[in-house]
Amino acid sequence: MRLTYSSTAPGRFAGVEIAADGTASAWQTAGHRVGRFRRTLSAAERADLTAALQAARDAGAPPPASGPRRPGRVVERISADDLPDLTVSDDPPAAVAALAELVRALLEDLAQSPVAAIELTVTGHPSQVRLGHVGDDPMTLRSAELTVEAAVFDEDGGLADTASRTVPSGQDAGEAGAEIGPGWALPLTEDLGVPGVPDGGYLTVSVGGAELDVRGDGVLRPVEWGWMSE
Repeated sequence: MRLTYSSTAPGRFAGVEIAADGTASAWQTAGHRVGRFRRTLSAAERADLTAALQAARDAGAPPPASGPRRPGRVVERISADDLPDLTVSDDPPAAVAALAELVRALLEDLAQSPVAAIELTVTGHPSQVRLGHVGDDPMTLRSAELTVEAAVFDEDGGLADTASRTVPSGQDAGEAGAEIGPGWALPLTEDLGVPGVPDGGYLTVSVGGAELDVRGDGVLRPVEWGWMSE
């Protein structure tokens, strides 16, 4: 089985490649972990993907999108053996939608198998925020300073409070960036400066202002970390 999936939106990029031997590799520039990931698919996962691929082949390519695209629209593309290259439209055939959903879920799961990634963690109250390398391979990071933004929402989803601050990254190495690896960590703040989350509410934290070699190809791409309390 060979399959390639990519998803792009303004400022965001992600993808999955599945090799013939069942090895799945992924990368993403946004999420609680950004970087690259890899693991071998289980027999059940390969069977599910094979069945979904065959159903998509039988359904044929969706009709081309018509009319102007809405701003910020996510564009998803899928290619595989004996499958016409697909751009997932707003209303794809059910089989194509099912294949895309299956690969999206795989992309999310692969984040638990980092090869080289940086993870955003938020713990305690006052909330402590840090970035840390996960995986075994080094990667290149470029950033002079990072922006940390937090928002508290009430049980109805209404915005209750916000906070924002800028933190020196200590990683500015000019155009080349700085190489980081296992054991690297960067505390960003010991106190976000927002109140406790109300009952039924939730907290979101985002961190931006960095470029990272998420694909291991030497290209530094803008990244953004995001975290939400349960």
